[in-house]
Amino acid sequence: MRRTEQVQGLSLMKFEEIYERPARRELSQVEAASILGVSERAFCRFRAQETDVTTNPFRLKKTIGNAYTMYLDDSLNTKRALSDLGYLKTPDFGLTPYPDKAMVDGVKFPA
Repeated sequence: MRRTEQVQGLSLMKFEEIYERPARRELSQVEAASILGVSERAFCRFRAQETDVTTNPFRLKKTIGNAYTMYLDDSLNTKRALSDLGYLKTPDFGLTPYPDKAMVDGVKFPA
């Protein structure tokens, strides 16, 4: 592992430790940014990115649908999300990365 990767990993661990403290009113954003060694603006940007990751757990590389070629990662992530939300019943053999009708139907909006 390169030094830059180690430093980035340590920064991420430190950020995760301090991330929730301003929300619980234990620290101000200015204090949290100071501890991390970044500006308040950068801290706010990091928090916004972290929130985006938690509300949007994955990004699709391609469109999902019967008429489209799909990435297997997209298909599996979509199946997991639909299953977690209750829109897709998990088969007895588990989820596969291969697109199927149940997944595409789970993604469709009601007409």
